[in-house]
Amino acid sequence: EYYSENNEIYEIIIIGAPVYKDKINFPQIAKNLLNSKNIHKDVASINGQFLIIIRDKKENKLKIINDRFNGIHLYWADFNDHFVASFLYFDLFKYLRKKINFSIKGRSMLEFIWMIRVMGEKTYDNFSKYLLPASILEIGKLNPSIIKYWRPDFTKEKRTINKLGSKYIDLLKTSLKRQTSDYKEKKFGCYFSSGLDSRTVVAAAPTYINKLTSYTVSFNDNLEVKYAREAAEEAGSVHRFIKIDNDHLAKNLEANIRICG
Repeated sequence: EYYSENNEIYEIIIIGAPVYKDKINFPQIAKNLLNSKNIHKDVASINGQFLIIIRDKKENKLKIINDRFNGIHLYWADFNDHFVASFLYFDLFKYLRKKINFSIKGRSMLEFIWMIRVMGEKTYDNFSKYLLPASILEIGKLNPSIIKYWRPDFTKEKRTINKLGSKYIDLLKTSLKRQTSDYKEKKFGCYFSSGLDSRTVVAAAPTYINKLTSYTVSFNDNLEVKYAREAAEEAGSVHRFIKIDNDHLAKNLEANIRICG
């Protein structure tokens, strides 16, 4: 979703599903940040998936803020006279490759081959960077700066399996309630494989979602679809099978590349 608001000094744009006090609440979050005396503290009070852009009209500055787990990806590049960014690296790459002194980073390519991903803020080119989670990126007259407003706690605690299981279930149910707190305006669906993740999510879905529909996408109605259908129905969800053509990947190659970067 998309929400914007203005005052005399700032313009704010909020994208995604930001959660404040356990509910998706765009207007309240916008109000808090537009009047914030401590941006780091106020941003840390927001849960959910979001990307927030705050433009300082007087100082001609940008603040770009993302959530704790990169629910929305952002790739960016800052030049002396302009700033560019995109949710899709493919789009940004097409723009940057036309610039003088553009080059491919061989080390990043090698890292991807070895690790099946590129670590940190690196990308495949010499101009752009990837915005890591829980960051406040500020773009202004000076060099860009990034401040972290939250860091995960990896402190180890000894717990029994029962305590861990109960904690996990509580956290999952709370998260799903937050993400569907605007349910009166929406219908919800779930992509459902026969795996543990989608089974767990559908089983933990809030009870106020009366007709959650599960979708399984495959080339044919195979064994995975059969078990997905059984598991979805057992969890109380309506199930729909979506069959795609055998040449689906080739037929939609350009779109697939663009989305996957």
